[in-house]
Amino acid sequence: MGFLFWIIKACFWTGLLGVYFDIFLLSQPDWFYKPGVINGSVQGMAYDSGTSSYLLDIRSGSEREQFYIDYRIYGRLKVDDQVELMYLPVRREVIRCELISGSKAEE
Repeated sequence: MGFLFWIIKACFWTGLLGVYFDIFLLSQPDWFYKPGVINGSVQGMAYDSGTSSYLLDIRSGSEREQFYIDYRIYGRLKVDDQVELMYLPVRREVIRCELISGSKAEE
């Protein structure tokens, strides 16, 4: 009887650890990385109706990178605005956007 209880207890803890492993490492891998920061100019913006997401193209020096943004940021930015973005490195989602210069910053 004690051995059966030990097996059930071991299976419970293995399942519980498996759930947390799935949550933190597979579903939300950005928990373990520092957010990235990039300064650059907005090169383009688009709405992808297939994934219902807003995309932002940023040029920083000679590099051009694409990020996911929310609708509020999408509505405030214009092409050629200078921005500083803080983003999740794996999912490429912007978590903070600071407008350095551009149409809204000059108002």
